Amino acid sequence: MTQKDDLVYVRQMIDHAAKAVAKLAGKTRDDLENDEDLRFVVLHLVQIVGEAARHTCPAFQQAHPHIPWKRHHRYAAQDRARLSRHQSSHPLGRRPN
Repeated sequence: MTQKDDLVYVRQMIDHAAKAVAKLAGKTRDDLENDEDLRFVVLHLVQIVGEAARHTCPAFQQAHPHIPWKRHHRYAAQDRARLSRHQSSHPLGRRPN
């Protein structure tokens, strides 16, 4: 992987994080919890950030220690788990794909 590839992933991280922030502008936690579409959009955007972070090479991550790389990986995994728990707790059970 080249540094150019890593910069593409970092650009994806920045772009998708900005989109998540924009989607949440003016929203409350209740809005997020009660609006399934908003929740899915934000979770998807955060997952993209985590996946892009995961794809950057270790040398690039070490060269940029100010970025909390592991936290991005962990958040993506936690978001997938939250989404699964929410779907399985739905009154009608897990929704079909």
